[in-house]
Amino acid sequence: MTPSKLKLLKYLQVLAEAQSEVLSRCIAISLSGKIMKVIGLDIETLNLDMDSEGLSFDNPEGWKTSCVCIYDHHRDLTYQYVEDPTLVENITEDDLIYGWDFLAWDLEEWYYQGYSLITKNGNLFDLPIIMKAIEDGGCGLEKSLNYFLEAPRTKETKYGEKELPPKHIDICEYLRDASEGYRFSLQNLIQGCLGESESKLMDAADAPKAWAEGNHRTVLEYCASDAKYTADIFFFGRREGRIRAVGKKDGEEKLQTVKVMW
Repeated sequence: MTPSKLKLLKYLQVLAEAQSEVLSRCIAISLSGKIMKVIGLDIETLNLDMDSEGLSFDNPEGWKTSCVCIYDHHRDLTYQYVEDPTLVENITEDDLIYGWDFLAWDLEEWYYQGYSLITKNGNLFDLPIIMKAIEDGGCGLEKSLNYFLEAPRTKETKYGEKELPPKHIDICEYLRDASEGYRFSLQNLIQGCLGESESKLMDAADAPKAWAEGNHRTVLEYCASDAKYTADIFFFGRREGRIRAVGKKDGEEKLQTVKVMW
């Protein structure tokens, strides 16, 4: 092959790679342009000591839930759920604080309104724990959550099978799979995506003690903040087509840039 043909071949290869990258970004921009209604969910627990209580993040047995917060990104409202709303100090008419039974009803309503559920490690932690800890009690929580977890991904149309947007996205699970096993803390995701000035309101390990001491509103505000951060990180990835944050794998921390298509 002549030098001129080799040069032309190399040019075509570079052009093809550039076109592929542009196409990926165009798809991401196109997706981000669509109106997508999401709710971000976070929970806090009552358990004070994992070790003494024999608890594991991989097993919902033994965990007890203090509160669940859901941030409705479309309406910019946060809904808070506890077993007994009367425990929360200084409740006003503006507070959206409800019992467990309202959580089940609201989740079902969000599902039928076309929302997607966004969690951070929800498949392994938040969702199994609230289904186990709240123990349904006739309120239908497991059924309501399963609307999101078991939603069909495709539907038949007269033009053939159409792919549907996922009804539940676990950000951490998605990033772990896309980055070959790196794990990302919420704090690192917040600072990597939303800016160094942003930060969690407290350490998760401090929330059970604060709740036990009667600081229910402080814990609710912290939980609500994390629920909003979860939704905001999702939309950052949807808009930018990537997530950039420090991840951890095999005990080593490293800055990662992960392409996302959600």
